[in-house]
Amino acid sequence: MDPLTHALIGIIIGSKAGGALSWNDGIMVATTLGAVMPDLDIAAQFWGDYNYLKQHRGFSHSLAGLFVTSVAVGAALGLLYPAIGITSLMMWTFLGALSHTLIDLFNSYGVNFAWPISKKKWTANLLMSFDPVLFMLGVAWIFVGKNGQYEANLALGAVCYLFIRYLMREHARRVVKRRLKRRYLAVKVVVMPSMSNIFKWDFIAELPERRIVGHIDLLKRNLRIAKRLHYLNKPLRQALTATVLGKVFSEFTPFFHIECELIDGKVVGHFMDLRYRVRDRFLHNGTLIFDDNMNVEEAIFQPFSLSRRNYLNIS
Repeated sequence: MDPLTHALIGIIIGSKAGGALSWNDGIMVATTLGAVMPDLDIAAQFWGDYNYLKQHRGFSHSLAGLFVTSVAVGAALGLLYPAIGITSLMMWTFLGALSHTLIDLFNSYGVNFAWPISKKKWTANLLMSFDPVLFMLGVAWIFVGKNGQYEANLALGAVCYLFIRYLMREHARRVVKRRLKRRYLAVKVVVMPSMSNIFKWDFIAELPERRIVGHIDLLKRNLRIAKRLHYLNKPLRQALTATVLGKVFSEFTPFFHIECELIDGKVVGHFMDLRYRVRDRFLHNGTLIFDDNMNVEEAIFQPFSLSRRNYLNIS
């Protein structure tokens, strides 16, 4: 989720603990700082896009990472707010940080909750990275939530909204499956929130010979297929997945596709993360270039834009 929504949730937790919206209140500072703290992994951007995306929502969003960073931040805050006590500050920092990880579970990128035991990123696929409804509920709580008669209604509203999002997702899945089954058999459909519209849902349909990606607009009742992606033969797909770029995509996303083409006499492999699309272009891509002996000549990770080229070590 976006940092403003995380900060709002941290402020709400601080208010529930009796804190005041002031820099002089150590509990409020602890919960708010904790709620935005996990995204400080953006510092990895200093070492490039690849390192940032590899680290993002990994250690810093795991239970182990939250504990370690909360201890460090709580100890530092103890020097500024000695009257509260270091243990209490550590606890409130951890609760704020835990709220960050839990809310991030609801969008498509997911979080590596169980690091280092597991590398799996967990996701509920319910919310966009910035959800206007959730944000407005947070803003409303800041202004009127302390009034007991509104607090319960706002909390219930947030729970109901998440349930509505779940119902929307499942309805979108059923509609996509029903429409695709008119032409295709054995359709398995994954549905994820759009990047820009709360009524749009992106989908990935798995078929025996191809994948179909597109979106469905529940408000306009419109389903649009963006791309039909045919599978490579199994040996070639396995060979490409075993390369350095294949391993990057295997760890980076649960939904990626590989295509091959011949360019200037060389075999070129294209990797695409199917989770995010900008218009009809996938957001995160990669390119493999092979020499005449089918050895990898270049492995390029291209996050956010095809013009951003991160050359991977192939030695």
